[in-house]
Amino acid sequence: MQTEDKSYGILVYHQQPLPLAYDLLFDIDSKSLIIVVNKKLAERLTALEPQMPILQAIEKVCKFGAWSVDEHSFGYLPTQAEVDNFNFTYRFTDIGNQDKRLKIICALHVLFIITIISSPAEIQPAQPSINQSLLLENCWYGEHGLGEFAIGGQISQEFFDYTNNLARVLKPGYILQLPEVEEAMIAVYYFNKKDFSHSERYNFKCYLRPDTFGFSCPGNACDLDYNISGSKNRLSPHNIDSSFQQLTLLAGLAKLNQCFREQKTFTQ
Repeated sequence: MQTEDKSYGILVYHQQPLPLAYDLLFDIDSKSLIIVVNKKLAERLTALEPQMPILQAIEKVCKFGAWSVDEHSFGYLPTQAEVDNFNFTYRFTDIGNQDKRLKIICALHVLFIITIISSPAEIQPAQPSINQSLLLENCWYGEHGLGEFAIGGQISQEFFDYTNNLARVLKPGYILQLPEVEEAMIAVYYFNKKDFSHSERYNFKCYLRPDTFGFSCPGNACDLDYNISGSKNRLSPHNIDSSFQQLTLLAGLAKLNQCFREQKTFTQ
């Protein structure tokens, strides 16, 4: 399949390797969500007209104002990016803070949608040796309500293979938990606390079973998972009812993605 004029959304469905447009990582030591955006994609995002429906919908609900993705701003949030030849890298701490949290979520939503409808030729990724591992389709903040904060998307075949290989070490009936990923979610959910009781930690899980890999956080069976034995590598959200839960689960996914990038292994 030729990729030049096909969108990321079409190509990922056919499990085509895609050059990096953006990446999500999480640093435990600094409790930072790390968002890496290809410079060409950033230019495309900054050039969006204010009357574009996706920006109008956000402005109607949130009233955030000016939009830009560049060295000094990520969407609606002024910040100083790290800059190299290929990417802008943004690091956000205290992302449980409501104003910051909502601005990050809305900016991510636009980032995800524009990537989905763009082709690699339009974005011109500058690091073809690094492939896209997460291709998310939805991360929307609206009115508080049941299931209104779902996270949709797919993972790459390489990411799928990584988690599948982890699952192969499991004995029948066993579950593998990944403490580093759970710590990332805790860092977001309890961003203004330093000490946590066992009962507070218990509600955060990153679990690996022979057929499912997923994350859960406090809520009414609030989780995000995907079926390892499936064929399309689809993320499946369940009862994500608030932006707080949404960003908590995204932090877990970002940390797992970092483990994938580092090809980290875990023991039972």
